[in-house]
Amino acid sequence: HEVLASAHLVEESGKLDVALYLLGAQKDVLSIAQKILGSPYGLKEGAADAFGEILNTIGGRVRSSIEKRGVKVQQGTPLVISDIDGHESYDWCLNIAFRTEGGEQFAVGIDVNKPSVQVE
Repeated sequence: HEVLASAHLVEESGKLDVALYLLGAQKDVLSIAQKILGSPYGLKEGAADAFGEILNTIGGRVRSSIEKRGVKVQQGTPLVISDIDGHESYDWCLNIAFRTEGGEQFAVGIDVNKPSVQVE
């Protein structure tokens, strides 16, 4: 089973919505959460929150990059789903896989949603 954290960076007028995702196997999420929290915790006891905080950090960096280009966005609170089947396919605009020094593997996904432009 996998754990998926998601959050959105939304421009005030709604013209830009950047969806951020962090996906990892439960065993890897529990391992990295133990390193962050200093002792082992279950997903419902704090590990899922620690995973969400990693996404917050990534989101803060993406938000900073967007705002340097003159677009102000608000960052939403991460939603963490801790029991994904693991066989789903994700079609994100950008999908980056990485591995920690300890061997834990994660994927970061980014989708940019722009509403269709209407001509008047």
